[in-house]
Amino acid sequence: MNETDAKKIIEECGVIQERDPDSYNLPCPRCGHPMPHQRVTRNALSRFAAVYVCPDCGVEEALMSALGMPPTPFTEWSLVESLESNRV
Repeated sequence: MNETDAKKIIEECGVIQERDPDSYNLPCPRCGHPMPHQRVTRNALSRFAAVYVCPDCGVEEALMSALGMPPTPFTEWSLVESLESNRV
């Protein structure tokens, strides 16, 4: 999967999150850990994709950005990796 397709998949998760922020308690699409806040909008908004991530990933993205480091490739996000590993 390429970066463009991976980002589209990740941002589809963001659409689900925004549709009803109280009903969906999906894991963090970046690291796969549980989101600490039931209301998704209380978590961190990713700097690189239109999706909410856990606060730890939000801090990591902010630090990487501040240090001028490139973002984690979308193909390495937990959501994409788990989809890829389940492909037949």
